[in-house]
Amino acid sequence: FQNFADVLCQSFCELMQDITTEGQVQILKVVENVLKVNPVLGPQIFQPLLPSVLKGILDGEKYPVVMSTYLGITGRVLLQNAGFFSSLLNQIALDLSQEMDQILGSIIEMWVDRMDNITQPERRKLSALALLSLLPSENSLIQDKFCGIINICVEALHDVLSEDPDTGTYKDCMVMSHFEEQKVSEDEEPPTEQDRRKKLLALKDPVHSVSLQQFVYEKLKAQQELLGEQGFQSLIESVDTEVIRQLQGFLQKL
Repeated sequence: FQNFADVLCQSFCELMQDITTEGQVQILKVVENVLKVNPVLGPQIFQPLLPSVLKGILDGEKYPVVMSTYLGITGRVLLQNAGFFSSLLNQIALDLSQEMDQILGSIIEMWVDRMDNITQPERRKLSALALLSLLPSENSLIQDKFCGIINICVEALHDVLSEDPDTGTYKDCMVMSHFEEQKVSEDEEPPTEQDRRKKLLALKDPVHSVSLQQFVYEKLKAQQELLGEQGFQSLIESVDTEVIRQLQGFLQKL
């Protein structure tokens, strides 16, 4: 694949200039899948294309389906290749003659504002994981955006958690714990090799291997330890009390 990567990326860059919205989405989905399969090499392969994705977010891309895919791609890079994300931010900051923090702040704001554009539960959970990966942080910008990050997390928790009525505990229904062969009834097709590959890939994907509930808990605990009780409390006070109440409900039995 790497032999063709440069040619593929160049073709995609050219096509993106002059193609329908639907066509753009199809190209972006290929990029997203490559990032999912290989979070280390993927961003390098599509490096020339990624600045336009971030700039699309900054410009407030008007088509929800395109914006959703932009955020999915950005979430993958931020969550699984933070170093690359940082260099990408730096590049855009230079291009736009702005500070990196300014760019990151604008991206987070747009993410919070356009979260409703994302309809796929996987991408919604990915958004929460990606933004949480910015914590713990002493950076005042990240702390300023803490409220928005928590709002997205609580939205995503509503999407992915299912409650056990007997125990009152919540479970992330997207997490696959281990590889289970599905039992197939006589009138069903047995899983193909492609199905198995997809399942194995999903098991490596943070969306399906990391409990969002646990991740939120650990990140908030780390933020609390970093800032101390008083500093953390002032962060919590920046979030709507109803959102905090819901968050506490989700985390109470951990």
